Amino acid sequence: MEESEEFNRPNWDQYFINIAKLTSERSNCIKRRVGCVIVKDKRILSLGYNGTPANTLNCYQGGCKRCMDQYNESDKIAAKHLDLCMCLHAEENAILFVSKTDLKDSTIYITLIPCISCVKKILQCQIKRVVYINNYSEELDKITIDILKLNNIEIVKCDEF
Repeated sequence: MEESEEFNRPNWDQYFINIAKLTSERSNCIKRRVGCVIVKDKRILSLGYNGTPANTLNCYQGGCKRCMDQYNESDKIAAKHLDLCMCLHAEENAILFVSKTDLKDSTIYITLIPCISCVKKILQCQIKRVVYINNYSEELDKITIDILKLNNIEIVKCDEF
């Protein structure tokens, strides 16, 4: 390769958000496929995707009544009866697989902006930066962004790569 030729490779945010997108493909949720990567010092600490707890029926096999009922109704009801959903969020799964000490000052890459419940866990673990691709709802996203900013957590919305 000549010196003048540019070698094309993703920057770190592009690299890790693409890994989050790939991780989302493991999701077993029929409503939404979300992937998450937690990174510290450019090293992956943990991966997670949304789905039912280990050793239970997968969401797409009927393991989550909320998702199945809404799926069968062919009615997209966002943010209703979330407490009935059996699926763990991608962020929860990733956080559950590492200790708090490892998570402090790390960056979390998520394909969907985190919900309030996951934001509380992000704050508790002292994660310093959130990078995401997709929005959920204007009203809930604003609350999430306000909470993160209030607590000096950097939040970055990435364009799809």
